[in-house]
Formats: sequence, structure tokens, C-alpha cells
Amino acid sequence: RVRDSITQSSLAENIPLSLINKIEIVRGNVSSLYGDGAVGGVINIFTKPEFDDLNSKLEVFKNISAEYGSHNTFDTSFGIFKRNKKLSSFSLQAQHLKTDGFSATNPKITGSSDESDYDDDKYRNSSLNMSLNKKFSQFLIGGKVYYTDANTSFDNSFYGKNPQQRAEHEIYNIFFEENFLKNMNSRIDYDESVISLKYKNGEKIKTRQSQLRFSSNFSLNEIHSFVFGYESRNEQRNPISSG
Repeated sequence: RVRDSITQSSLAENIPLSLINKIEIVRGNVSSLYGDGAVGGVINIFTKPEFDDLNSKLEVFKNISAEYGSHNTFDTSFGIFKRNKKLSSFSLQAQHLKTDGFSATNPKITGSSDESDYDDDKYRNSSLNMSLNKKFSQFLIGGKVYYTDANTSFDNSFYGKNPQQRAEHEIYNIFFEENFLKNMNSRIDYDESVISLKYKNGEKIKTRQSQLRFSSNFSLNEIHSFVFGYESRNEQRNPISSG
């Protein structure tokens, strides 16, 4: 869970496309699977890779890419994904993107007095995604670390001359999943999401969201199943109060 209920921020715009495998949009109430706040649906972003079946054939993936485009845009990324005979998997991905961008507004139309609104609005983003899973006979343990550091220039007179935002996002996850019973699957997750926003005018906002989640799925037959669990979430913001 990345979007917090305090700032309503998820920084999903800073997740590089090179790190995304697929995006799932679920409409309707799915609170039983995703917890509170999922009454209207969920946008689920799957990062690479997806080793759902560690029992499949051994695989090793390596990739590196570099791209250059308009607005002096330069994008580099690399990744390594590996599975071994001990039914464990490891993945590491990194990406760096920078561009001179273009002016977000036209001061001749908006009437802005900020001369910096005429310049190009630059963007830079460095991201890291790492995961490690280990499968045993009856259970699976693993974890994931995601980090992104983005600098964005934009046009908005409320933030002073030539406003800029630095957005850092850290996500940590550890999990334990077991199948001690043939028809029941249980999983425990602990997640932590930290969002830090810093603006050129000195404003700083930091939110920390910690979540502990336990869920079990008990299959009654091929059609019916019983889902039960427990979820606890704690959110903090610094400063506590702000406009």
C-alpha cells in the first residue's frame, strides 16, 4: 500500500515504466483482499520480475538499455533476475532518467509574473528495486525494497520563483507464506512506506505508513472459499499539522 490517507500521495508518477511488468485495475469493493480504502477498487502495480512459480525451470535474465530522445532525454536501466536449484529467486533493477523537459505553462496566457515560468521544467529520477525469495517444502519467505529519488521543476507561483520538488519514496516489505494444510493458504506481511517531499521554498512534508497484515484463504470446495485475516496500519506525518 503506497497511497497514504494523510497527504493522499502515492508518487506513482515516479515509478519508472522499465520497472513495471503489468498494471491491474480492479473495480468494485475488494476490501477483503486489500483492506480498508479499497471500497471503490484498487490499482495494483506489479514490478518486475514475477517469479510466481519457483518450481518451474531454472531461469536467468539480464538486461541493460540506454535511450536518448527529444528534450535532451536520457534513460538508462539494467536488471538481473535469477532463480537457482535451491528454489530461491533474486532480482535487482536500477534506472536513471533525466530530461530538460518543456515549459508546463505559457505565462502569456496565465499572466504569471515569474520569469522562470518561461524556462523548461527539468525532471530527474533514480530508482532501485530489489527482491529476494526463498521457498521451502511448506512455506515461502521473502522481501522487497523499492526506492526512488525524483527532482521535478514546475510552474506554480504559490511556491515562489522557479519552484522545484524533491520526492523520495522508500518501500520495505517482508512476508511469510505457508501451506501447512492442503486446502488453506496463510500469509503474514509487514510493509513500510516512507514519502518525503521537499520544496525549494523550504517546505518539507514526511509521512510514514506501517502496516501489519495477516490473511488466510480456506477452500471449502472448488467454488467456495472462506477468507479471514487481520490488518493494522499506523500513519505518521511531520509536520503534524499543515495547510
